[in-house]
Amino acid sequence: MTKSTEQPAMFSGTLTKEDLEVIKQAKSVAGYRAHEFVSNAWDQLSEQLRQAGEQFSTNRSANGGRRGVALALVAVLGFFEEVRPQIVKQQLDSPLVALLDSFGALEKGIVTALLVPRRKSGRPPADGGYNLIKAASVFTVHRLVATGMERPAARSTVAKLLACMGVRPARKGASASTPITARTIRKWEDDIGINTEATLAFRQLEHEYAASSAGSGVEEDGLRATMAFVDELKLGILQDELSPSEAAKEVRRQHLKSLEATVSLAREPTKTT
Repeated sequence: MTKSTEQPAMFSGTLTKEDLEVIKQAKSVAGYRAHEFVSNAWDQLSEQLRQAGEQFSTNRSANGGRRGVALALVAVLGFFEEVRPQIVKQQLDSPLVALLDSFGALEKGIVTALLVPRRKSGRPPADGGYNLIKAASVFTVHRLVATGMERPAARSTVAKLLACMGVRPARKGASASTPITARTIRKWEDDIGINTEATLAFRQLEHEYAASSAGSGVEEDGLRATMAFVDELKLGILQDELSPSEAAKEVRRQHLKSLEATVSLAREPTKTT
């Protein structure tokens, strides 16, 4: 038996007035349904914002109406996801998601960098900014190691960045020309768990990093598991477009860029205005 090669029937000829009327009606129905979908989404958003506004007004004197603000963010993000999913796909809503994550962290007693007020005047405690630099440096070493970099190389990489930024060791006897070295970073790692302020800053950085995976479903496995998930997620996203080695390089560049920003922030209050 030979396999049939019969092709589907194709339209031929001209459209009649009846055909055109059917097409017109179909387009009209499709347009109406699309309009109805968006209209319903707007109505839902309006109702959710109304409820958020009530929560905001009710709790404003207690905590500034934080819950109401969070509910409003959830409503807007949900609207984007339903009506304009490309916004979510392209992560154009990332600033709003970050703000919502920060509110969630605040409920757990964690103040993320996004919500830390800018100092207008005066200086922090003498070692406050320096302990933040310590914590961020050790945290960055951990993140570089998570990309596959050897720990000694990670320490050297972080030390080189700090040296280029003009950070100097604060230990007794160190001169203004004494550079930050991998050995310095190794000592800072030992300080985590001993130096209270540096340890608190380090733990906060961990929680902020873990919070960036909100909704992943792994939070219940603990902080370490969640952070490992974020490490893998960052590499996985980039590996869709880059080779594993290039993806690792890009993630390392991002971590070092973040460290650079933190160091600049920690040193900012010491600048003259």
